[in-house]
Amino acid sequence: MSRSRESDLESVCLSDLPESIDLPVQRASSRRTSSTQLSLSLEPELLRGAPLDVALSGWCKHWHPAAKASSLASAHMLSQKVDSIDVFLSHDWETSHWTKLLTLLMVFNSRASFIACLLVSVLTCILRITQVLPDELWTACFGHIAFLVVLCFWQRIRRFSCRQQVVFLDRLCIDQSDPEVKQKGILGLGAFVLKSKKML
Repeated sequence: MSRSRESDLESVCLSDLPESIDLPVQRASSRRTSSTQLSLSLEPELLRGAPLDVALSGWCKHWHPAAKASSLASAHMLSQKVDSIDVFLSHDWETSHWTKLLTLLMVFNSRASFIACLLVSVLTCILRITQVLPDELWTACFGHIAFLVVLCFWQRIRRFSCRQQVVFLDRLCIDQSDPEVKQKGILGLGAFVLKSKKML
């Protein structure tokens, strides 16, 4: 009887031992994972967007990976709290910002620049036919000039007459100067995507 009691006590102690050791470890690990887990929700004051012309300003200077810390702090002030986002701009920091600039100009400005080129070309033809402009080859450049001007500056032009598109750009919409707020923004990228109508 004594041997059986001793074996029972040993089995009870051994069965209790792993629970007393593993439980705190599991709790600690769950706390660590919960603080670094991606989320589909975000605090309303952290949901921010920036006008497209701001994201393209300075020939895409905000897309340059070697930006100074001072400019990063001020860049966040260019965004504002929003309820929804028109376009979520996804990118990587390895690609040249010039490549990104050309891509964004073609995506957002090429249609308007084509229409401007067409209208100016037709107007130039009419003025040449009516002899308001000389019938010379250099007048054909007006259409090309209109195309380039609208391609580069259409978002700034439409700011005065049309609703500005609101976009998400991580450097503008997530505070880079506060590590805690920055982590919340990164972990809440899913919330930015859900609030966006399109992703590019």
